[in-house]
Amino acid sequence: MIQAIQLKANEINLRNEVDKLIIKSQKKALYEPENKGHFGLGFDSYTHFTSPIRRYSDLILHRLLKATLINDDKKLKFLLKDISSLCEKISLLERESDKVAWDYMDRKFARWAALHVGDNFKAIINETERNPIAKLEDVIQGARVFLLDNDVELLERVEIKIVESNIATTKIYARVARHLNV
Repeated sequence: MIQAIQLKANEINLRNEVDKLIIKSQKKALYEPENKGHFGLGFDSYTHFTSPIRRYSDLILHRLLKATLINDDKKLKFLLKDISSLCEKISLLERESDKVAWDYMDRKFARWAALHVGDNFKAIINETERNPIAKLEDVIQGARVFLLDNDVELLERVEIKIVESNIATTKIYARVARHLNV
């Protein structure tokens, strides 16, 4: 079903947006001490680490794999001693790290938008549940813009006019200037 949705999204030039919505709809990934495979990839056994090692989770996994490969039961037992609480802590810290990165980008976008109040830009509606939110698809891409209009549909392409940018709250506000055809 997901592949059929992605094929249709390709046809109407919305693949990136649809892929993001698919990911957003799935359960958040967590580090866990038990192997639960990977649903999306269809693997019964799965682990993930990056190379070169960039995160603490990668380092722990690398140590576990190395101890397993050389049959070092003493080291393996030591590494697995508090693995549940370690997985929980790493998951929490990774979420916090992601939030800091998003906040940083939102602040940079808000600073840019403050210089462009009154200007129009192309965007796509990517959230309509509470307050409509659009993402810029113009000279600046990816900035979240909170719309003051409710007359929009999910994945609709619009031209927005920036009406306010609050650097302190990292929020950019805009009105729909016009609805664009796909």
